[in-house]
Amino acid sequence: ERATALGWQLFGWHVAVQVRSGYSIADVPEPAIAFLFAEVIHRRGIRMRPVITGKLAVFWDSWDAPPGDADLDALAARIEAALREVEMSYPGVRLKAGIGMPREAAGGIADSLDDARSALAFAEAEQGSSVVRRADRISAHRLIESWIPDSATREAVLEHVEPVRRADDGGQLVLTLRTYLDLESNATATATALRVHRNTVLQRLQRI
Repeated sequence: ERATALGWQLFGWHVAVQVRSGYSIADVPEPAIAFLFAEVIHRRGIRMRPVITGKLAVFWDSWDAPPGDADLDALAARIEAALREVEMSYPGVRLKAGIGMPREAAGGIADSLDDARSALAFAEAEQGSSVVRRADRISAHRLIESWIPDSATREAVLEHVEPVRRADDGGQLVLTLRTYLDLESNATATATALRVHRNTVLQRLQRI
């Protein structure tokens, strides 16, 4: 009832967004930035007003049916434009955003928020401003490319690697992956190091 009173749509499909600000100058007025950000995303067609705690803003957009890739592209474009508009008003502010996966019903909001948190970690690892990253575009290859010794990023990497560990009773998949990466993605060298046929390495990589 409280959520409905606030105008939050709980039914349907939801895509959560987390936005965090970083400052390169001192004494930036947080409430003013928060107010402007809320107004900007509203003008750009996002109905829900963000929940803002310090430098973090959280909100979600909702659809009656599962949103397609074009819908998510449009959402990302609106968010990026909103971030740029706020940054132009407050030079020195750097905003990054992570977009979660589409999830269904009220319980899906929390899951999408978790996705958005992981995507935000990768956005924050990148240089520049107005960086927006979608969770559904973070592949295993991208996780490896973006690796930094940061707790949020490490948690996201472990979350994606965990299914491999669960499916790997004998430890061969993890060993193969580790060796393959250590040898600069050379399947032949990996086969030699593991003393198996190259096709075996390729089969394991396909399974991974």
